[in-house]
Amino acid sequence: MKNFKSIALVVMILVMATATTVSAAWPTPGPGSADVTVMNVGSGPASVTAEYIDAAGNVVVTRSASNLPVNGAHEFLSSNSGLPDGWQGAMVLSSTDIVASVATIRWAGGVDPGDDGDNGQYTGITTGTTTVYCPALYQYNAAALYSTLAIQNTGAATANVQINYRDRNGVAFAGNPVNKTIPANAQTTVNLSTESQVFTSNDGSAVITSNQPVAVVVTTHWLGRSSAYNCPTQGNTKLYVPAQFRLFSGTDPTILANYTLYSANVLMNLSSTTAATVKFRYIPRNPANASLDVDVSIPPLSAKGLNTFNGGSVQASTFNVLGNNWDGVVVIESDQPLVGINNTNWGPAAGVRSATFKIIGPADGAQLVFLPHQRRTAPGGSWQE
Repeated sequence: MKNFKSIALVVMILVMATATTVSAAWPTPGPGSADVTVMNVGSGPASVTAEYIDAAGNVVVTRSASNLPVNGAHEFLSSNSGLPDGWQGAMVLSSTDIVASVATIRWAGGVDPGDDGDNGQYTGITTGTTTVYCPALYQYNAAALYSTLAIQNTGAATANVQINYRDRNGVAFAGNPVNKTIPANAQTTVNLSTESQVFTSNDGSAVITSNQPVAVVVTTHWLGRSSAYNCPTQGNTKLYVPAQFRLFSGTDPTILANYTLYSANVLMNLSSTTAATVKFRYIPRNPANASLDVDVSIPPLSAKGLNTFNGGSVQASTFNVLGNNWDGVVVIESDQPLVGINNTNWGPAAGVRSATFKIIGPADGAQLVFLPHQRRTAPGGSWQE
């Protein structure tokens, strides 16, 4: 039978090196683990093999699932991997039929583990690319807000990788490129809390190039929260955000504690020579609610963020027209190719839980979509959602 390969970039049972606290209220993320769920989306029963790969590219553990039925799912749990505490690496999934996969990273030190505010999810991929874009990276400090980049070599030979950092204003890091050498199938993680300062404004983006195809996942930790996203590989002049929120109580929209749910979109202009003229169209789910168009210009190789709470790169009052009970979608149109991500934060006091996803382009749409990992009960509790 044909053998299908799905690459899952995985950070397994990662113990954070730092023991400092984020603040008096927020601990570090603490120890973390990753579980990978696979779903058989083929036409017949599938046998799936998961190979756990160390930093040298060696297979150290193999786990398998046999006779997975069509539309059936199996979890490769870190607790059943047999790996030691402190291990960090990657995973390669091989199957006798087509599978979809998603990884869930859980951190022990975050806020309210029962509500997944300290977790992150990203999808496995079927192939890497030689150019990857990470539009939203943070490097305030290890005690408040920082990102990590996990880069997996999905090629057959050693990858020579270059990371080029720029801040939100497009200013290049003087130490560019940052070079990494990664064996086949292995991964390396760059922790911006322990790297030299690469952004003059504490946040920015990266373009990653390689002589071998790679996959990249970014994890961000801030104020007891964590989230993750797959870094995009292709820019588009039209992008879609399928979930956008601005919900709060009270009379003052400038006070974070009044918010229960809000969203931010961060877009990066991929052109190295031309500013992007961009229109953000906020379209309500409820036709009775307001619509809004926001026009911005993004300089070459720069990024801007639009945040329904504080405005981000525009005035906070820009979003007042949406009111305090708004949800919907955003369509983004540009004359230059863009990539982007969405951050959503929620309460009781908004900002203590978060999730991130890659903003999608026209090629990401499909008539049939698979969700490999869906829960109705809490991982460690009994509530229902």
